[in-house]
Amino acid sequence: MVLFESENGIIVYDAKASGGADIVQNCKYDRETKKTYLVTGQLSKFAVGYENISFIDVNNDAWYANAVEFVTARRLFSGVGNSMFDPQGSMTRAMFATVLANLEGADLSQYKTSSFMDVNINEWYGKAITWAADKQILSGIGDEKFDPNANITREQMAVMLNNYIKYKDISLKITISDSFADVEDISSWALDSVDAMRGCGIIRGAGNNMYNPRNTATRAEVSSIFANLIKMYVK
Repeated sequence: MVLFESENGIIVYDAKASGGADIVQNCKYDRETKKTYLVTGQLSKFAVGYENISFIDVNNDAWYANAVEFVTARRLFSGVGNSMFDPQGSMTRAMFATVLANLEGADLSQYKTSSFMDVNINEWYGKAITWAADKQILSGIGDEKFDPNANITREQMAVMLNNYIKYKDISLKITISDSFADVEDISSWALDSVDAMRGCGIIRGAGNNMYNPRNTATRAEVSSIFANLIKMYVK
């Protein structure tokens, strides 16, 4: 029997006929059944594996530790260097788009020109943003600009994530019916998305039933959100 340090690191590999293997992002281990589940749109050979990724600035007892292990094992996120994850660091709009592309396992090779004036297609985030715009997952801020280096707000994050769920035609169970206490502070263009993400439990409040829509999100918070999404999607 193979013993794993953490169930968060148990992942599935898609074995390629040409050799090598890709990680299946949408996979999870179920402790009760002792089985690993995945969602895939193709027939292939799959193998269960383990990714042991740790960071010196993520304590084992931190509320976000499991989520960070989960998303980095699936290579949605990477560290910032020197074995650091920077959990309290800011999440930019470019970073969020890149995580979505990583989650999708998107083929970005076809994108040669940028959708926005302020997004260089050759930057590390250029093709991911262009892919997400092409799939109507994100939009700009006006004047053909995206503002990639701006910190993403909690309501912008909800809209992008909800658009991705619609793009994938993912059906999630609604478990929460009430609204946040600060619902009147949520922009009209984001309200449906915030309600949807709250309803299925992917994005929770910031305490005292507040959403704080214009506050920015940390890398730890976004890790938790993507871990929630995968665990709810994979059944």
